[in-house]
Amino acid sequence: DDEVLRPFTRSMTYLLRDLGRMTSHQVASDPESWAALQAMLLRGNRIEVEMLREIVNNLKEGSDFENKVMRYMIGVVQISMVTMEEALRQARPKNWEIMMGTLAEQWIEEGKAKGLEKGLTQGKADTFLRQARLKFGELPEQRIDAVRVATVAQLDQWLDALLVADTLDDIFNTSLSG
Repeated sequence: DDEVLRPFTRSMTYLLRDLGRMTSHQVASDPESWAALQAMLLRGNRIEVEMLREIVNNLKEGSDFENKVMRYMIGVVQISMVTMEEALRQARPKNWEIMMGTLAEQWIEEGKAKGLEKGLTQGKADTFLRQARLKFGELPEQRIDAVRVATVAQLDQWLDALLVADTLDDIFNTSLSG
């Protein structure tokens, strides 16, 4: 019974459907299950407007499941706004603009998150470079380049190592092995 799963799925951002209870024929004949599986198969493949239109056409218009599948295609499959708009214009001519507005909100949120991550990384890199220059003087260009492309986790490790390092090489050599 689906009610058994409900307490465990309240905070999830996607909808679970127990396909194990369905035969392959039932999955193939259930339009929404078919659409969701097709959406998952899009990941890593060339995305055609026709396939998107067919997926959208098989989703119950205005349903929570439709919203979840659409958000999956935007967030995970990373379908472009132009491609999605064209598919929605064809599949949902009466309300494609409303759907695009909802999806645009997700694109904006993802853009903000990426911007915040980039800003955090840039800030840590700038802090590391400033503190390393104060401690060791001018830095080799190779080290500056490495800092500029480092991950947040790597920068955190280097910032910690900077506190106790005797040389600049101590920072970078320690992080390679530890």
